[in-house]
Amino acid sequence: MAAPQPNVDLTKILDRIETTNALSRQDYLQLTHALLSSQPMTDDDCRRVNRCLDRLQNGRITLSQT
Repeated sequence: MAAPQPNVDLTKILDRIETTNALSRQDYLQLTHALLSSQPMTDDDCRRVNRCLDRLQNGRITLSQT
């Protein structure tokens, strides 16, 4: 079982994804953790996450190995 991670800075992750148009494995894991945890999210954060996932699905965000 994976060790619990501390609360992640969702804004920082989303800023990095939007700036680089790339999603690293670490970003993906932290984003998933934030979505599945009981960490409160603002409406703006929810919209930004949805926008990033839509861009990923449409191929406008690439997956990186780092």
